[in-house]
Amino acid sequence: MSTRLLLTLCCLAMTSCQDLPSERWGRLLAMRGQLLSDRFAPYSPEEVIRFEEDFAHLGVRYSSASNQFSFLRSPSLFYELDQSEEWADLLLRHISRRKLFLWKSQKDELETVAGQLSMIRSRQLKKDAREVLTLAEVQLNAAREIWRRGDFIDAENRIESLLETYSVLEEKLDLADRRFRDPVLMEMWHEWFDRSVRRSVKEGIDTLVVVKADYRAILYRHGVPIREFPVELGWNWIDDKKMQGDGATPEGEYRVVLKKGRGRTKYHRALLLDYPNARDRKLFKLAKESGEIDPGVGIGALIEIHGDGGTGQNWTDGCVALSNADMEDLFQLAKPGMPVTIVGAISR
Repeated sequence: MSTRLLLTLCCLAMTSCQDLPSERWGRLLAMRGQLLSDRFAPYSPEEVIRFEEDFAHLGVRYSSASNQFSFLRSPSLFYELDQSEEWADLLLRHISRRKLFLWKSQKDELETVAGQLSMIRSRQLKKDAREVLTLAEVQLNAAREIWRRGDFIDAENRIESLLETYSVLEEKLDLADRRFRDPVLMEMWHEWFDRSVRRSVKEGIDTLVVVKADYRAILYRHGVPIREFPVELGWNWIDDKKMQGDGATPEGEYRVVLKKGRGRTKYHRALLLDYPNARDRKLFKLAKESGEIDPGVGIGALIEIHGDGGTGQNWTDGCVALSNADMEDLFQLAKPGMPVTIVGAISR
């Protein structure tokens, strides 16, 4: 027998006579326990399943070897134990890096959406958009709490739902942006605005212009703006009023027909407008004939500029609301017959 072969056989014999490494086996069991826990398994489920299948075979071999004489144990058992321990270590490191990545990326996503929602919250919104915004804020808070607890899988799902809600909100906001940039509407609104200012100059009277997109009312005297008031509008503020109950603030050229002081209005004070005017009635008639409006629905009435505003949101059923202090000032300046022009947007 050659010396080299003899040495190989001696090494195999010595290896096979080794005691089972119970300390290393205990360490592998602990690593396996980590991998199977909720803190690790959900982040790489397929790899963990494959590890567990391999470990099950190793466990059978280890259990069998523990009941054998040391010289009957296969040297490959120790090699497989090394491989399994190395695999478990690599998986734990990989999952830890993935969790760190999710922590950072989700943190950035949540901060970005929070900033966007905060900016949107400062805007005047129609009722349905505000409801979607509220839902998005609830989802944001829930996702944040789950993220803080370190449950990044659930947080990922929550953030996905949040982004879907935010997409719906953006679509609703874009409706307003598109309408207030519509070239046909812009031309009509500019015509009304220019006519109002010219009338103020020609007739020497005060004229009020309400600009819905800017949430402001401007009082002109002799064609010069002398006062500006923040306003709140109907909950369906984006649209032009079409019928009773639609929550839209009408757009058009109107006049004050009645000043209502205390005791004559449920608000602080009010200026009643001559809505519906001839244009409103014509459009209403056409909408009914086309089937756009149901036969039993009316055109609506009692559109006012009134007090009790200052709430920070669009809430009226179609009227224009000012704070009580501003309404007090406007009420003193206004006279029956004063022109009031309501436009969607103007740009200069």
